[in-house]
Amino acid sequence: MMAELKMTVDAGPQPKFPLWALYGVSDFDAAGHPVGGRAAEYEAALRAILSGHGHTAERGIPQHKLRTNLGWHVTTDECRAAIECFDAWRRPGEPNPGVFGPELIPFLRTAMVRNGFEVH
Repeated sequence: MMAELKMTVDAGPQPKFPLWALYGVSDFDAAGHPVGGRAAEYEAALRAILSGHGHTAERGIPQHKLRTNLGWHVTTDECRAAIECFDAWRRPGEPNPGVFGPELIPFLRTAMVRNGFEVH
């Protein structure tokens, strides 16, 4: 339903994650943070991939971010675009589609003003 309403977009194939060995990362600590080598650079490269919008200029939530639980960051702009598409489709006073459940739209409205959300 989100795709039908243009709330999500096909941003092409899922981006490839940076190879931690190329950054000299030797291991990960108990919290999952890389250690060794250029760990901070690796984390920055990973964050950029997880937050990136993909290979499209279309607005909305990239579908690959909702297909796996790899820590994707759905940004405030992506949430805002999804809500704008939803609001353009919905008539005032009409209930949310049942397929969304009672919490999806309020969740996206909150996420668009609170740094988005991560998919885990």
